[in-house]
Amino acid sequence: MKLGYSEYKFFILWNLFLAFIPYVLVMSLRLRESVHKVTLVVIIIVWLAFLPNAPYILSDLIHLTAAPSNYIIFEALFLLSYALCGLYLGYLSLRDMSIILHDKGWLKKKVFIFIFQNTILFLCAYGVYIGRELRWNSWDVINRPKDIVMDIAPLHQNPIENKESWIFIGSMSIFLMLTYRAFTMMATHSTLSKKP
Repeated sequence: MKLGYSEYKFFILWNLFLAFIPYVLVMSLRLRESVHKVTLVVIIIVWLAFLPNAPYILSDLIHLTAAPSNYIIFEALFLLSYALCGLYLGYLSLRDMSIILHDKGWLKKKVFIFIFQNTILFLCAYGVYIGRELRWNSWDVINRPKDIVMDIAPLHQNPIENKESWIFIGSMSIFLMLTYRAFTMMATHSTLSKKP
């Protein structure tokens, strides 16, 4: 299936819709005056299950190998526009979740926020691998968690034999961490520039 076909566009739109879910969950938390701890924990779990959909669209760049040479620039820009939108939604979501947990007193120090954010970004990279290479999706995390655990077990039992998988996860983690830092720096600069 080539990029540009209506079927493929549908899946890109679907992936972007899934990237909106964690953002909407965080916004729902920010609009509430108070949230029970149990409710917050449940929302965080669902948020984390869907958050990898935000950077997942980046992995759709693999489909460029099937693009006709005279359309490859167009299709690359088409994919990147969705991927950047997904990343932006994911980064907004992570930033706002960090603020919520800080205000709740769960992440009191900056070092805890840093550890939390980078752990989440690593889990997102892990989630992208599970989705792209093992073909699981966010719904399966809720519906078939045992099957997913069985499928990823070899990664941890034989890490040397699965080094390509860990290179994928590690590379994606580094990319997400670096681009998230760039995002937060730009967001901070933008806020400061608005002050008189």
